Amino acid sequence: PNGGYFLWVELPEHVDSLELFSRALAQGISIAPGPIFSATRRFRNCIRLNYGYPWNDKMEHAMATLGKLINAF
Repeated sequence: PNGGYFLWVELPEHVDSLELFSRALAQGISIAPGPIFSATRRFRNCIRLNYGYPWNDKMEHAMATLGKLINAF
């Protein structure tokens, strides 16, 4: 299909998605923190995951790494 897809994920309230964004980016993982989609900076504990390619080992590793980063909060 053309374009991509996205998935909203609500994380526990103590997880700061802007900080998670920085930590993930340092690992080569790009996520979209929730506050960038709100004029009032809501959704601080939400992220948007974008995807458009078939699942592969690289994505599997990225998701496992993202899970570890989230658990570190």
